[in-house]
Amino acid sequence: STSHIVGTGSIDMRADANIKIGTETADSVKIGRVNTNAVKVSIRSGDDNSLVVSNSMVGIGTDSPDHTLSVAGDIDLSGGLSFDAGKRKSHQNLRR
Repeated sequence: STSHIVGTGSIDMRADANIKIGTETADSVKIGRVNTNAVKVSIRSGDDNSLVVSNSMVGIGTDSPDHTLSVAGDIDLSGGLSFDAGKRKSHQNLRR
């Protein structure tokens, strides 16, 4: 069965400790809207644009992702990076 929380304006949830969504047996948790691509889903751990999903694109450090993955800031990579041809590049072999 499905339960709904419905509001005509904003819904503000606050807690002094944790807010948990889902359970150990939940197979998925969905946040957002299905009827528009204009909505942004933000997950914040610090500033206003920590992680944003918009128009099926992910932004880290930016609230306006313009690629499948847009990162504003440094990336700490340990391991390899695979490209379209599946060839793995180590972080030592990447050039600017």
